[in-house]
Amino acid sequence: TDSWVSSLAQARYSWTNSLNWSCTSWGTVYSNGSNITKSSNGEQTLYLCARDNAGNVWIWSGIYRLDKILPTITDNYAYDNIWNNVWTIITLTPADAAPSSSINTTRYCWGSACNVDSGTVGTSIAATWQIDDTLRYRTWDVAWNASTIWSIAVKVDTTNPTISANNQSNTIWRSNMAMNITLSVWDTWGSGISYSKYSWDNNDATCRSSGISFSNSQNITSATIPVNSQGTHTLYLCTRDIAWNNNSWSWVYKFDDDNPTIVDNYALDNIWTNVWTTITLTPTDPNASGANSISNIQTTRYCWGSSCNPAWATAWTSIVV
Repeated sequence: TDSWVSSLAQARYSWTNSLNWSCTSWGTVYSNGSNITKSSNGEQTLYLCARDNAGNVWIWSGIYRLDKILPTITDNYAYDNIWNNVWTIITLTPADAAPSSSINTTRYCWGSACNVDSGTVGTSIAATWQIDDTLRYRTWDVAWNASTIWSIAVKVDTTNPTISANNQSNTIWRSNMAMNITLSVWDTWGSGISYSKYSWDNNDATCRSSGISFSNSQNITSATIPVNSQGTHTLYLCTRDIAWNNNSWSWVYKFDDDNPTIVDNYALDNIWTNVWTTITLTPTDPNASGANSISNIQTTRYCWGSSCNPAWATAWTSIVV
């Protein structure tokens, strides 16, 4: 506009270089009220000049900044939707490609439907507890362009599974080789059992090779002992959950299915005699010694009478008649 009488002769603008003081060349001619467009990202200087019919010239310049580039953001978490047993620090890395306004803020929140726009500000997130949740995050630049909302599934399980068996007794001999032993295994947190194995007399605490697979509440019998079934044997259990937490258990079981024998030294069975005597009973338990020994004799009882019950009678092996 020209505030005095000579009126406006010409006006020009340029995004690339300053205009000369005569305002007769360079740039693009425009009229009052014209709209011009800045279409390129980055910082640019707009130069204007105006000349009236009397030769008066006015020059003006101003800086304009345009950023229409969306920022980006990445994370360093290597276990997205994968169970693991490692506490970790998740680092978010926002970026705004040049020419741009640069990063303004980054926010995150926990939950598959959480509102990240009102989430916690930060780029370092400590996953130092047991968790099975979704982390959502995004970033904004100074021009308030927002990145895409990204999410990762964080699954951390640091608790060992639990494993055991019943009928535990490393001092009691069992006389039933078909005795049921119930195996128990469960995961007390999160990831779930990957696999479990049992074996007799072969320890594999890491659960990587030997053994027979089993599930919770499965029954096995001592008849599953592969060799030398009678005697003292150790039952080994091992388990691993999906997050690779391990646990193991073992117990000694003692089995004896061989009936003991017993003999006496009395030479006059059913024969009348006039000699007082001492009758000696000699009990024997087969295989009662050695590496795979069994239970050995516990007690011997006798009673007098054709229908008496020795189970409730006197415990002794020497009988004076």
